[in-house]
Amino acid sequence: MEHDVTEGNSTAPELDVAIKYRILTYALREDWHTWVCAVQATKKGVCLRFLYGVLLDDPRGVLRSGTSVLKTWDLGFDDVVDPAAVGAYVTEAVGRYGEYKANTQEVLNASRAAAKERQPPKAGG
Repeated sequence: MEHDVTEGNSTAPELDVAIKYRILTYALREDWHTWVCAVQATKKGVCLRFLYGVLLDDPRGVLRSGTSVLKTWDLGFDDVVDPAAVGAYVTEAVGRYGEYKANTQEVLNASRAAAKERQPPKAGG
């Protein structure tokens, strides 16, 4: 299902916008397989998801790990959103799109290896 929600996208006007998997999704050149970021409402708040968030610098320390390379910025319904901060993360994600596209498998492998290193050893092993 496509939905035109382009009004108000001043941070990265080159992004295409659509509803994908019931989530407001932003992508470059309609590359929905390698989307840049997405906004999803949950019962607890709003999630700003970055498909290849593992590449982002995260100067505010707000990104939580998701699956493989995805990272999410969780915002509560009462949180005050700093548009400049969100815009900086989106701008960085747009800027890293080419790097991710060119190195997807390497980024995925490195992310999985780092996650494995962070896991505690299994009991009895």
